[in-house]
Amino acid sequence: MEIIKFHVHTFFVLTAQTISGLLRSQESVRGEWLNTVYLDRRGTKQYYVYTFAKSIYNLYTNRQVGIILISFEEDYLEGIYKNARLTEEINENTIYITDADSNIISCEEKELIGKNLYDLESLDIFRESSIFQANIPSADWKIISALNNEYIYGKVKDIQRLLIIISSGLALLMTGVILLEVNEMTGNVTNILHTMSDVEGGQFDAQIGINQYEKNEFTIIAQKFNAMMHTVNAQMEEIRQAGIREKEAEIRALELQINPHFIYNTLDSINWLAVENGQDEISNMLSQFARILRYQIDKSNKIVTIEQELVYLEMYLYLQKVRFSDSFEFIIQCDEIVKYCLIHKMIFQPFVENAILHGFKGIGHNGILEILIRNHDESSLVFEIIDNGNGMDIETKNRIVGEHREKTKSIGIENVLNRLDAYYGQEYIFSMESEAGKGTKIKIMIPKKYADRGE
Repeated sequence: MEIIKFHVHTFFVLTAQTISGLLRSQESVRGEWLNTVYLDRRGTKQYYVYTFAKSIYNLYTNRQVGIILISFEEDYLEGIYKNARLTEEINENTIYITDADSNIISCEEKELIGKNLYDLESLDIFRESSIFQANIPSADWKIISALNNEYIYGKVKDIQRLLIIISSGLALLMTGVILLEVNEMTGNVTNILHTMSDVEGGQFDAQIGINQYEKNEFTIIAQKFNAMMHTVNAQMEEIRQAGIREKEAEIRALELQINPHFIYNTLDSINWLAVENGQDEISNMLSQFARILRYQIDKSNKIVTIEQELVYLEMYLYLQKVRFSDSFEFIIQCDEIVKYCLIHKMIFQPFVENAILHGFKGIGHNGILEILIRNHDESSLVFEIIDNGNGMDIETKNRIVGEHREKTKSIGIENVLNRLDAYYGQEYIFSMESEAGKGTKIKIMIPKKYADRGE
């Protein structure tokens, strides 16, 4: 049998058959570790060399052809585990390599090599240390680390101190954040209370100042409060305007107040005088005029049927047609289904009057006035008043019916628009189309309400 021996730093070449024999199975990797003690040339220094012995087999004959020995000095192991030590001080962390029987193979204290680790338990380093162990299965060796307890406790205390510092920092940070939040919340509450106090003192236009980019409960409260005050102010303004309109209506009513019986009696006397003198047309006009006056004066805000309103409009248009020498013709069309719907009396008469007085002003003939009352759907109906008269430019139209309409000479139109606002609020739709020289078309859609046929 042939024996080959070399150090780890020696290069060598094996035949392909030999290498294949070394690698033929996992079991063939295993071998035997041999430790040997050497002396230097002068015989004064002792050092250790570890040898791995492995049999070599022929791949084809499965016959042992030799033994390979790989040797390396113990200092090589020491260089490896010294780098793995947690501290530079050997009395704080000592590392041992032992075989399967706990015999020391390598350590920094060379005089302990070869001794059994359990025989050294009486040493201070073992009594004052915690022992940690890891196995090296391929060599049946063990790595034993003895870590001094004081070193461990010191590191634990360092970690504790670090945790205390971090915890204190976090506590301070959280305290600061909480204080900022509390201050902000206190400021928001104070702002809300001050605004409410202003409102209580009569400052109804007060608003809570809010940051639109913040999303929290106080922002929601402020938004709701501001929206509520906006609604309250709008309603108060509507009430104020309604009061003003009511006062103006009372003043106009007082200005026009005449004893109705005096009017009726006077007209009746004139009518009989006309009959006695054979003035039938004059008598007819006086009779129609008396009926119109009675209709207008009797409860001006009374609710009537469309059929009743149309009777009044026909009498009114007859008198106006005679007054203006038949310069216009009128057409009234009404869907049968809406004749018993209810409306406020004389709500549309001012638009008809405006078409006659202004639309046909200066027109001697061929004027056409159409009044159309149509069923729109199950819940609404439509009034249309159309004339082919003078029309109006955009500026005049906006001044009369624009969003910010101004007071004009057309008091009747302004009055009826205010009445529509009061009666129907947002439930009616008003539109006007007009062009200078081409006439005017007014369209009003209102909610439908029926009366009983037995009324």
